[in-house]
Amino acid sequence: MYKKITLRNSRTYSLIYSVPLICSLLFSLLLSANAAANPQPSHNQIFMCNSVIKSGDAACSDYDTAYIAGVADLLIGPQDNSECDQNPTDPSCGGTTPTANSVGIAVINAQSGAAEYYIATRDTLDNVSVTPTSTPSSIGEIADDIAQLDALHRLLLDELSFNEVSLGQFVNNNNENINQVAGQPSAYTNNATSAACPSAIAYRVSSSCTSLINNLIHSVHQNNSSITLLNNLQASLSFALRNVTISFDTSNFAKIPAEFEFNDGSKLVLTVTATSTGPGIAVDNDESHTADKSSFQVYFDLNGPSGISSNQSTIVSGGEARALFGNWGFCQQTSKLIGRNVDYLVTTVTNPDGSSYVSAVEVIGSTPIWGSEITCATSNPNHVN
Repeated sequence: MYKKITLRNSRTYSLIYSVPLICSLLFSLLLSANAAANPQPSHNQIFMCNSVIKSGDAACSDYDTAYIAGVADLLIGPQDNSECDQNPTDPSCGGTTPTANSVGIAVINAQSGAAEYYIATRDTLDNVSVTPTSTPSSIGEIADDIAQLDALHRLLLDELSFNEVSLGQFVNNNNENINQVAGQPSAYTNNATSAACPSAIAYRVSSSCTSLINNLIHSVHQNNSSITLLNNLQASLSFALRNVTISFDTSNFAKIPAEFEFNDGSKLVLTVTATSTGPGIAVDNDESHTADKSSFQVYFDLNGPSGISSNQSTIVSGGEARALFGNWGFCQQTSKLIGRNVDYLVTTVTNPDGSSYVSAVEVIGSTPIWGSEITCATSNPNHVN
């Protein structure tokens, strides 16, 4: 009897001790099944859209499921490729052997801060599937920061987008005059601005126009609090992105376009890079264009750095002709004789005695009207033909 009781107790105790073990095994099996059903991505790829920032200006609708599946196909690589395993540098293998089993892909709407997150996997039949899922908190925080960064870019773009509403009077998207933005009313009168910058190409060929616009940008960079916020945010965001994604172009985070539209139809676009010490300023030669819509790249390739071709083929608007005379500061006064509403053939001439001058001849259609030249000596300011 005693033995039976002992046996029962032994079995009871054995059962009691085995319950935690059984539960632990069941929990492990559930975790394994859940992991198999919901694989954790080995890395993330993030796309930014609907932004005024250059690297994220595509529409969010471009990043549909088919596009994401195509990206995932490249990131994950083939399920099994023994030939590439043996020859990872073969060009057909992309240079490396992919090792990822799944990837997380986030699409962040920069304007709203909304993020969509997908996990992409490749099955044993080599098919890629894309599954929408909840956005990880780390990606959500990045989406919030991107929305703030985009908002700062929009503020600065409005501040630095100017349109010539009347002769020499430039107004930005906030309806502020250029002299208000620059904080130097006496330097940016309509007459001063019109004389220095009669057309977009003046920035490239006339030092007075270059100085006028650069001083404006330096003033905004120094006095606009959004610049400081932009610098701080882009630095922290760049760091956060490096921790969660395999690649993301952050090179445009600190770059803001400054745009000046002139009433002759020309447009100057500058890339302003915000830094802790001062702005970097560079001409965007592809986006900037002349009155006839030729890009700066094309125009200056054809006409040389002075903007005046050596083969007497430079036909430009009246504003551009004035700007070209600005190659020589002492010709700026003479350039006021050039009409703004007609086109001109602009040439440079060197005489046998070594003296030289710049000439503007009115053009009707494509025919120069000789005998009505406006000239300015370029070798001797006291000599005018």
